[in-house]
Amino acid sequence: MAFTYRYDARKVKQEHGRPQFPEHLVEMLKRALERTGRFVMTADGNSMLPAIRAGEQVIVEELKRRPEIGDIVLVCHPSGLRAHRVRYIQGDRLITMGDNNKLIDEACTIQDVLGIIRYKLNNGQPEAVPKPRVPQLVSYVRLSRPVKVTIIGPAKTERAQFEAIGEQVGFDIQFCSNHADFYALLGNDEYRIGLSQQAPVSEKDLLRIIETRAAKGILHFIIGGKYGYPGNSLGLLPHDTVHALVRIGPPDLSEQPALWTLGYLTGLVQGCLATKQENVVAFPFLGSSHSQE
Repeated sequence: MAFTYRYDARKVKQEHGRPQFPEHLVEMLKRALERTGRFVMTADGNSMLPAIRAGEQVIVEELKRRPEIGDIVLVCHPSGLRAHRVRYIQGDRLITMGDNNKLIDEACTIQDVLGIIRYKLNNGQPEAVPKPRVPQLVSYVRLSRPVKVTIIGPAKTERAQFEAIGEQVGFDIQFCSNHADFYALLGNDEYRIGLSQQAPVSEKDLLRIIETRAAKGILHFIIGGKYGYPGNSLGLLPHDTVHALVRIGPPDLSEQPALWTLGYLTGLVQGCLATKQENVVAFPFLGSSHSQE
């Protein structure tokens, strides 16, 4: 949601290819908040529908606390002012998004927030701005369903990276040094899926397997295994050790790095399972922690 104030971007200072918002207007708004604690502005745009419509007047109040998830805040951005809902907070960093938008806004900081919008004017009288239930943005969603991941052969120095991902999303990560140790890690009530570039089954089928098998028991993914026919003399895992062999990406006899495979798998599982268990949208690029600070 933008506002009715307009300025000629060609006449203001250009920096990094983007027009800078006039500092005198920002100072004027800050002084208004200091003197009266609020001011009224007129909305222009449809990004906050249905809560705020174009042409409606909203009351911008001084924010005397830290912003919270769900607040509508007025943010000073280099290209103008925007009033969108806070959807993610990590430290002093905020992500806002219009209720009617499909994309999140460019990140800002708490210091960029001028005020909070809780009311709009209806026939000159304050009326609370509706607060719809919107999906919460998180870095990762911890799964409520059990998912095991066995990684065969990673160096001990690399294991901390795998464990960090597992902790964030709720994977039960386990390691084994070779195929011989693998059998001790198998359980009875689990559906085992070997991720291998040798497999004819693609990730499209993997999505179907995740969705249909997750409710029936534990999903157990195996990364780093090399498979062959039962009774082979090369020490390869018999292909019937797992219930399904699936590849990620095009068929190739050279395997992808295990950490890459785990990251890709995390995205697939998040998309299939996490957003179905609660009102959330996962954005792994937002930060390294799944918590809302």
